[in-house]
Amino acid sequence: MDGRESETAAGLMTIRAFSRRSRLTQRALRLYDASGLLAPAFVDEQTGYRYYTEAQLEVARLIVLMRQLEMPLSRIAGLLDLSPAEQAEAVQRFWLEAEAKAQRQRKLAGYLRGRLLGRPETRLAVQTREVGAQKVLVLGREILRPELQGFIVEAFAALYGHLDAAPARPVGSPMLIYHWELDFDSPGLVEACMPFEGSAEPAPGLAVRLEPAHREAFVRLTKAQADYPDILHAYDALSGWLEARSLVGLAPREVYFAPWDATPPDQPAFDVAFPFRPEEEDDA
Repeated sequence: MDGRESETAAGLMTIRAFSRRSRLTQRALRLYDASGLLAPAFVDEQTGYRYYTEAQLEVARLIVLMRQLEMPLSRIAGLLDLSPAEQAEAVQRFWLEAEAKAQRQRKLAGYLRGRLLGRPETRLAVQTREVGAQKVLVLGREILRPELQGFIVEAFAALYGHLDAAPARPVGSPMLIYHWELDFDSPGLVEACMPFEGSAEPAPGLAVRLEPAHREAFVRLTKAQADYPDILHAYDALSGWLEARSLVGLAPREVYFAPWDATPPDQPAFDVAFPFRPEEEDDA
Protein backbone atom coordinates (compact mmCIF):
# COMPACT_ATOMS: atom_id res chain seq x y z
CA MET A 1 0.00 0.00 0.00
CA ASP A 2 1.56 3.33 -1.05
CA GLY A 3 1.61 6.53 1.04
CA ARG A 4 -1.41 8.00 -0.69
CA GLU A 5 -3.52 4.86 -0.09
CA SER A 6 -2.47 4.69 3.56
CA GLU A 7 -3.92 8.12 4.11
CA THR A 8 -7.33 7.37 2.62
CA ALA A 9 -10.23 5.36 3.94
CA ALA A 10 -13.81 4.88 2.77
CA GLY A 11 -13.35 7.59 0.15
CA LEU A 12 -11.93 10.07 2.67
CA MET A 13 -8.50 11.71 2.81
CA THR A 14 -6.66 12.80 5.91
CA ILE A 15 -5.85 16.48 6.19
CA ARG A 16 -2.23 15.56 5.33
CA ALA A 17 -3.23 13.87 2.09
CA PHE A 18 -5.71 16.61 1.21
CA SER A 19 -3.09 19.26 1.92
CA ARG A 20 -0.64 17.59 -0.46
CA ARG A 21 -3.15 17.15 -3.27
CA SER A 22 -4.75 20.61 -2.92
CA ARG A 23 -1.34 22.28 -2.41
CA LEU A 24 -2.77 24.11 0.60
CA THR A 25 -0.99 24.06 3.92
CA GLN A 26 -2.73 22.44 6.86
CA ARG A 27 -2.71 25.85 8.49
CA ALA A 28 -4.64 27.30 5.52
CA LEU A 29 -7.13 24.42 5.67
CA ARG A 30 -7.77 25.08 9.35
CA LEU A 31 -8.27 28.78 8.59
CA TYR A 32 -10.76 27.98 5.83
CA ASP A 33 -12.58 25.64 8.20
CA ALA A 34 -12.79 28.32 10.91
CA SER A 35 -14.01 30.84 8.29
CA GLY A 36 -16.80 28.54 7.16
CA LEU A 37 -15.32 28.04 3.69
CA LEU A 38 -14.13 24.46 3.67
CA ALA A 39 -15.10 22.29 6.62
CA PRO A 40 -13.82 18.70 6.77
CA ALA A 41 -16.31 16.14 5.51
CA PHE A 42 -15.74 14.15 8.67
CA VAL A 43 -14.00 14.70 12.03
CA ASP A 44 -13.18 11.70 14.19
CA GLU A 45 -14.57 12.53 17.63
CA GLN A 46 -12.02 10.35 19.42
CA THR A 47 -8.84 11.45 17.63
CA GLY A 48 -9.86 14.84 16.27
CA TYR A 49 -8.48 13.84 12.86
CA ARG A 50 -10.00 15.70 9.93
CA TYR A 51 -10.99 13.96 6.69
CA TYR A 52 -11.88 15.39 3.29
CA THR A 53 -13.47 14.05 0.11
CA GLU A 54 -12.24 14.04 -3.47
CA ALA A 55 -15.01 16.47 -4.45
CA GLN A 56 -13.68 19.06 -2.00
CA LEU A 57 -10.50 19.42 -4.03
CA GLU A 58 -12.36 21.53 -6.59
CA VAL A 59 -13.76 23.74 -3.81
CA ALA A 60 -10.24 24.22 -2.48
CA ARG A 61 -8.98 25.22 -5.93
CA LEU A 62 -11.82 27.73 -6.30
CA ILE A 63 -10.99 29.28 -2.94
CA VAL A 64 -7.32 29.62 -3.89
CA LEU A 65 -8.15 31.32 -7.19
CA MET A 66 -10.63 33.69 -5.58
CA ARG A 67 -8.10 34.61 -2.90
CA GLN A 68 -5.61 35.41 -5.66
CA LEU A 69 -8.17 37.98 -6.80
CA GLU A 70 -7.93 39.35 -3.23
CA MET A 71 -11.56 38.48 -2.65
CA PRO A 72 -12.31 38.60 1.11
CA LEU A 73 -12.95 35.27 2.84
CA SER A 74 -16.39 36.42 3.95
CA ARG A 75 -17.37 37.15 0.35
CA ILE A 76 -16.06 33.79 -0.87
CA ALA A 77 -18.14 32.07 1.80
CA GLY A 78 -21.25 33.72 0.41
CA LEU A 79 -20.86 32.31 -3.09
CA LEU A 80 -19.54 28.77 -2.61
CA ASP A 81 -23.07 27.34 -2.43
CA LEU A 82 -24.17 29.11 -5.62
CA SER A 83 -24.43 27.47 -9.02
CA PRO A 84 -21.42 27.76 -11.36
CA ALA A 85 -23.26 30.40 -13.43
CA GLU A 86 -24.05 32.42 -10.32
CA GLN A 87 -20.47 32.07 -9.12
CA ALA A 88 -19.21 33.34 -12.48
CA GLU A 89 -21.53 36.34 -12.25
CA ALA A 90 -20.36 37.03 -8.68
CA VAL A 91 -16.71 36.90 -9.76
CA GLN A 92 -17.43 39.32 -12.62
CA ARG A 93 -19.23 41.69 -10.25
CA PHE A 94 -16.32 41.58 -7.81
CA TRP A 95 -13.84 42.32 -10.59
CA LEU A 96 -15.85 45.30 -11.86
CA GLU A 97 -15.88 46.67 -8.31
CA ALA A 98 -12.12 46.11 -8.06
CA GLU A 99 -11.55 47.97 -11.35
CA ALA A 100 -13.72 50.88 -10.16
CA LYS A 101 -11.75 50.98 -6.92
CA ALA A 102 -8.45 50.96 -8.83
CA GLN A 103 -9.68 53.85 -10.99
CA ARG A 104 -10.58 55.88 -7.90
CA GLN A 105 -7.19 55.15 -6.36
CA ARG A 106 -5.45 56.14 -9.61
CA LYS A 107 -7.28 59.46 -9.60
CA LEU A 108 -6.50 59.96 -5.93
CA ALA A 109 -2.82 59.27 -6.57
CA GLY A 110 -2.88 61.87 -9.36
CA TYR A 111 -4.56 64.37 -7.07
CA LEU A 112 -2.02 63.72 -4.33
CA ARG A 113 0.92 63.99 -6.73
CA GLY A 114 -0.36 67.32 -8.04
CA ARG A 115 -0.82 68.58 -4.50
CA LEU A 116 2.71 67.57 -3.53
CA LEU A 117 4.17 69.27 -6.60
CA GLY A 118 2.10 72.41 -6.05
CA ARG A 119 0.50 72.29 -9.48
CA PRO A 120 -2.64 74.43 -9.89
CA GLU A 121 -5.85 72.48 -10.33
CA THR A 122 -8.99 73.42 -12.24
CA ARG A 123 -10.25 76.74 -10.91
CA LEU A 124 -13.68 76.63 -9.34
CA ALA A 125 -15.79 79.73 -8.76
CA VAL A 126 -16.37 80.44 -5.07
CA GLN A 127 -19.58 82.33 -4.25
CA THR A 128 -21.11 83.50 -0.99
CA ARG A 129 -24.68 83.68 0.31
CA GLU A 130 -26.73 84.35 3.40
CA VAL A 131 -28.58 81.32 4.77
CA GLY A 132 -31.54 81.82 7.08
CA ALA A 133 -32.22 79.79 10.19
CA GLN A 134 -33.72 76.38 9.41
CA LYS A 135 -35.52 73.80 11.50
CA VAL A 136 -33.95 70.47 10.60
CA LEU A 137 -34.46 66.79 11.35
CA VAL A 138 -31.05 65.22 11.95
CA LEU A 139 -29.59 61.72 11.90
CA GLY A 140 -25.93 61.68 12.93
CA ARG A 141 -23.44 58.83 13.06
CA GLU A 142 -19.72 58.24 13.38
CA ILE A 143 -18.59 56.35 10.28
CA LEU A 144 -15.52 55.44 8.23
CA ARG A 145 -15.20 56.71 4.66
CA PRO A 146 -16.14 53.38 3.03
CA GLU A 147 -19.42 53.47 4.97
CA LEU A 148 -20.49 56.88 3.66
CA GLN A 149 -22.63 55.83 0.70
CA GLY A 150 -24.57 53.28 2.74
CA PHE A 151 -25.11 55.84 5.48
CA ILE A 152 -26.47 58.41 3.01
CA VAL A 153 -29.06 56.00 1.62
CA GLU A 154 -30.14 54.77 5.06
CA ALA A 155 -30.18 58.18 6.72
CA PHE A 156 -32.26 60.04 4.16
CA ALA A 157 -34.73 57.16 3.92
CA ALA A 158 -35.19 57.42 7.70
CA LEU A 159 -35.55 61.22 7.59
CA TYR A 160 -38.13 61.26 4.82
CA GLY A 161 -39.99 58.35 6.40
CA HIS A 162 -40.19 60.12 9.75
CA LEU A 163 -41.48 63.35 8.20
CA ASP A 164 -44.03 61.46 6.11
CA ALA A 165 -45.46 59.95 9.30
CA ALA A 166 -45.61 63.32 11.08
CA PRO A 167 -47.59 66.48 10.43
CA ALA A 168 -44.53 67.92 8.69
CA ARG A 169 -43.09 68.20 5.21
CA PRO A 170 -39.57 68.67 3.82
CA VAL A 171 -38.65 72.15 2.60
CA GLY A 172 -35.41 73.45 1.16
CA SER A 173 -32.46 71.21 0.39
CA PRO A 174 -31.24 68.15 2.29
CA MET A 175 -27.60 68.29 3.33
CA LEU A 176 -24.74 66.36 4.86
CA ILE A 177 -22.67 68.11 7.55
CA TYR A 178 -19.15 66.78 8.17
CA HIS A 179 -17.91 67.55 11.67
CA TRP A 180 -14.66 65.62 11.23
CA GLU A 181 -12.60 64.35 8.33
CA LEU A 182 -13.64 60.88 7.18
CA ASP A 183 -10.84 58.38 6.69
CA PHE A 184 -10.28 54.62 6.68
CA ASP A 185 -8.85 54.29 10.19
CA SER A 186 -10.85 56.51 12.54
CA PRO A 187 -14.60 57.25 12.31
CA GLY A 188 -15.82 60.84 11.99
CA LEU A 189 -19.21 62.33 12.77
CA VAL A 190 -21.51 62.99 9.80
CA GLU A 191 -25.03 64.39 10.07
CA ALA A 192 -27.75 63.97 7.48
CA CYS A 193 -30.11 66.95 7.81
CA MET A 194 -33.54 67.59 6.29
CA PRO A 195 -35.07 71.07 6.65
CA PHE A 196 -38.81 70.87 7.32
CA GLU A 197 -41.85 72.82 8.31
CA GLY A 198 -44.65 71.64 10.53
CA SER A 199 -44.31 69.51 13.65
CA ALA A 200 -41.96 66.54 14.02
CA GLU A 201 -40.92 64.98 17.31
CA PRO A 202 -37.49 63.50 18.01
CA ALA A 203 -37.21 59.71 17.85
CA PRO A 204 -34.50 57.15 18.66
CA GLY A 205 -31.52 58.16 16.51
CA LEU A 206 -33.32 61.27 15.20
CA ALA A 207 -33.03 64.79 16.59
CA VAL A 208 -34.74 68.10 15.84
CA ARG A 209 -32.78 71.33 16.06
CA LEU A 210 -32.63 74.85 14.73
CA GLU A 211 -29.71 75.30 12.33
CA PRO A 212 -28.70 78.94 12.92
CA ALA A 213 -28.61 81.63 10.26
CA HIS A 214 -25.13 82.12 8.81
CA ARG A 215 -23.10 83.33 5.88
CA GLU A 216 -21.33 80.71 3.81
CA ALA A 217 -18.96 80.30 0.89
CA PHE A 218 -19.89 77.63 -1.64
CA VAL A 219 -18.88 75.98 -4.89
CA ARG A 220 -21.54 74.62 -7.24
CA LEU A 221 -20.79 71.21 -8.74
CA THR A 222 -22.27 68.85 -11.28
CA LYS A 223 -23.42 65.39 -10.29
CA ALA A 224 -20.31 63.88 -11.89
CA GLN A 225 -18.06 66.02 -9.70
CA ALA A 226 -19.39 64.26 -6.60
CA ASP A 227 -17.07 61.35 -7.32
CA TYR A 228 -14.15 60.97 -4.94
CA PRO A 229 -11.49 62.34 -5.23
CA ASP A 230 -12.84 64.89 -7.78
CA ILE A 231 -14.88 66.54 -5.04
CA LEU A 232 -11.67 67.33 -3.11
CA HIS A 233 -10.95 70.16 -5.55
CA ALA A 234 -14.04 71.98 -4.25
CA TYR A 235 -12.89 71.62 -0.64
CA ASP A 236 -9.42 72.87 -1.63
CA ALA A 237 -10.87 75.87 -3.46
CA LEU A 238 -13.03 76.83 -0.50
CA SER A 239 -10.25 76.33 2.06
CA GLY A 240 -7.91 78.52 -0.01
CA TRP A 241 -10.57 81.20 -0.47
CA LEU A 242 -11.24 81.36 3.27
CA GLU A 243 -7.56 81.39 4.20
CA ALA A 244 -6.83 84.22 1.77
CA ARG A 245 -9.47 86.33 3.53
CA SER A 246 -8.56 85.38 7.12
CA LEU A 247 -11.90 83.68 7.58
CA VAL A 248 -12.54 80.63 9.73
CA GLY A 249 -14.48 77.85 8.06
CA LEU A 250 -16.98 75.94 10.20
CA ALA A 251 -18.28 72.40 9.64
CA PRO A 252 -18.47 71.94 5.84
CA ARG A 253 -21.59 70.63 4.21
CA GLU A 254 -22.86 69.27 0.93
CA VAL A 255 -26.23 70.75 -0.03
CA TYR A 256 -28.29 68.73 -2.52
CA PHE A 257 -30.63 71.14 -4.28
CA ALA A 258 -31.50 68.92 -7.28
CA PRO A 259 -33.28 65.54 -7.36
CA TRP A 260 -30.24 63.24 -7.46
CA ASP A 261 -31.54 60.29 -9.47
CA ALA A 262 -33.18 62.50 -12.11
CA THR A 263 -30.20 64.82 -12.63
CA PRO A 264 -27.84 64.07 -15.57
CA PRO A 265 -24.14 63.71 -14.67
CA ASP A 266 -23.15 66.95 -16.43
CA GLN A 267 -25.79 69.12 -14.74
CA PRO A 268 -25.42 71.11 -11.47
CA ALA A 269 -26.73 69.02 -8.60
CA PHE A 270 -25.20 70.13 -5.30
CA ASP A 271 -23.02 72.65 -3.49
CA VAL A 272 -20.05 72.17 -1.23
CA ALA A 273 -20.33 74.94 1.37
CA PHE A 274 -18.40 76.28 4.35
CA PRO A 275 -20.16 78.53 6.88
CA PHE A 276 -17.57 81.05 8.04
CA ARG A 277 -16.75 83.78 10.51
CA PRO A 278 -13.91 86.29 10.87
CA GLU A 279 -10.67 84.90 12.24
CA GLU A 280 -10.73 87.17 15.29
CA GLU A 281 -13.94 85.47 16.44
CA ASP A 282 -12.31 82.05 16.45
CA ASP A 283 -12.25 80.42 19.89
CA ALA A 284 -8.68 79.34 19.26
